[in-house]
Amino acid sequence: MGAETEIRDALTNLIFNAVDAMPEGRRVVARTKVIESPRGDGESARHVCVEVQDTGTGMDEETRRRCLEPFFYDQG
Repeated sequence: MGAETEIRDALTNLIFNAVDAMPEGRRVVARTKVIESPRGDGESARHVCVEVQDTGTGMDEETRRRCLEPFFYDQG
């Protein structure tokens, strides 16, 4: 379960921050898929998996903690 607006804001911030951190025109790819996993009652639960990948140089721990914040880009 998740709040639509919070998920949208987090993904938007993550992608914009990735683009801002890659001024040389590298690539950002977002993928989604539905995963079904068994529940204890014999039924299955459906989950959405979202993957965001880019060709940047990576993030340090502080950047990882803040990467979903709006307009965050550590130019460090």
